[in-house]
Amino acid sequence: MADNITLNPGSGGSVVASDDISGVQHQLVKVEFGADGVATPVSDANPLPVQATASNPLQVREQGAPSIHSETLTVSTGNSPQTVDLNASLGRNATTVLLQLVSISSATGSVAFDCDGSGSFSNTLVIAAASGPLAAANDIFKIEGLSIDTLRFTEAAGTASYRIFAY
Repeated sequence: MADNITLNPGSGGSVVASDDISGVQHQLVKVEFGADGVATPVSDANPLPVQATASNPLQVREQGAPSIHSETLTVSTGNSPQTVDLNASLGRNATTVLLQLVSISSATGSVAFDCDGSGSFSNTLVIAAASGPLAAANDIFKIEGLSIDTLRFTEAAGTASYRIFAY
């Protein structure tokens, strides 16, 4: 069967674009958008407007990198410090870490990074100091440019909860 269909074949009707796939006609339709009474064809100059929505704003998806470490961790004075061994979870060091501070009621808190697996936490991100929190709930920290083996979360007074995404 040929592509395209003539409407009202005996009377010379309009031709509708279609594609013949295994003997079945599939109508071809152009995508348009706009308010009532307006039709703007989608093109490179007029891309289809979209709005991303998600219940969790930190969904990490990277093609070709199926190893993603994801967890929520609450650290308080009573269980501090806590470590997260990214190398054990991923089978390699993480090259990108996203930390979302979910909640904080802390006087002093920090996150330190061990980059070589030696237990030496030489790089530190201070979340709260004696003068008060330096970050607020829902703040997101992106750490790149380091090869991170292990994270160590410390709370000297108070509690903080984190969402951790590492890859």
